[in-house]
Amino acid sequence: MNMFLDSLKLLFADDYFKATGLNQLTEQNWRNGTTKPQQSKLNDIIKKIDGYYAEKSKTSIQNVIQTIYNLERIYPEKAEKTVWRIDKQKDGSELKKIKENLSGKIGIYLLYDSSCRLVYVGKTEKQDLYIEITQRLRTKEVKLVLGNQKRQSIVLGEIVNYMTCYEVSDKNLIGQLEAILIGSDPNTFSNIKNEK
Repeated sequence: MNMFLDSLKLLFADDYFKATGLNQLTEQNWRNGTTKPQQSKLNDIIKKIDGYYAEKSKTSIQNVIQTIYNLERIYPEKAEKTVWRIDKQKDGSELKKIKENLSGKIGIYLLYDSSCRLVYVGKTEKQDLYIEITQRLRTKEVKLVLGNQKRQSIVLGEIVNYMTCYEVSDKNLIGQLEAILIGSDPNTFSNIKNEK
């Protein structure tokens, strides 16, 4: 029994009692042989450890992916001939706030048209989300299938009205998450494949 408890203590360190659900008195009694654990108590420890790991995984994934904006209404506009900016208000009053929320953060973003139809999924692993999105608004042309089945090339900045942005702190996940999001929407997948 001591070997079992020692291995659990080594595995969980400071979280030993939390992870196992044991208390100090029970542990002491098992170690000195005053009482022996019943099978049901050992099963409870396994269940408690399972719950501990489930909670840890949930917490760690929440720390890796943070929602910055979710279907946020934006107003892209050309500030100069080749410079685009994005704002939450037509009058430009929220521009600073958007820059602050997206600057210095890497991750993935989704851009939508006025009907909330997903038109582009992008990622950035090096430059921050604000710079990446404003560059895509200016430079990316997508070929959209219109109602009459004709494809038309359009610069993203001319059709984007909503955005969703996620900060992803683990660079190794960014590309995988982008691929999942692209593959989840057939319209976006065809648009991405047909970009210029």
